[in-house]
Amino acid sequence: MTKRIKILILTILIGVSSMLSAKAYVFNGYTVPNHNYVTYYVYSSFSPYVYDFNTYSVKWNTSPKITILPSSGVNATISVEGDLMSSNIDAYGVTYHHTNGTGTIIFYHNFTGLTTVEKHETIIHEVGHVLGLAHCQPSKNSISVMRQYGFNHVETPLSDDWAGINALY
Repeated sequence: MTKRIKILILTILIGVSSMLSAKAYVFNGYTVPNHNYVTYYVYSSFSPYVYDFNTYSVKWNTSPKITILPSSGVNATISVEGDLMSSNIDAYGVTYHHTNGTGTIIFYHNFTGLTTVEKHETIIHEVGHVLGLAHCQPSKNSISVMRQYGFNHVETPLSDDWAGINALY
């Protein structure tokens, strides 16, 4: 093989590899209307976890592009509900997006059985969905709270999550 062909192949491999690692995060097709002023309201159906939501939803605020604040409930960007008695649903929580850029997070019975750290990671994960992030590529599970299955046992967004938010906003 000539030296030119080897250089060409190496250049292509480096280019493909950098493209794959540069965009590891995945978007879900939604964004919030004003990422510098995202409000949330926690309904009484999730009242046992109001403190947790207040404390861990705002972990996204360490990005200069995101500000999450509590709301009186009127026109909140994120509505948080609990369906904590529904044991027939195989999820900890689900995020629903609305056409006006708002989202509703519903936490289910399985959430109640998580460890404290797993609950916090789940809150951060579901808020990430409202902000526009989808589940990450499985190869990035260790650097994202947006993984589809399992936990990293962290209470903050990770490097792939921040890369996605910075690219999105």
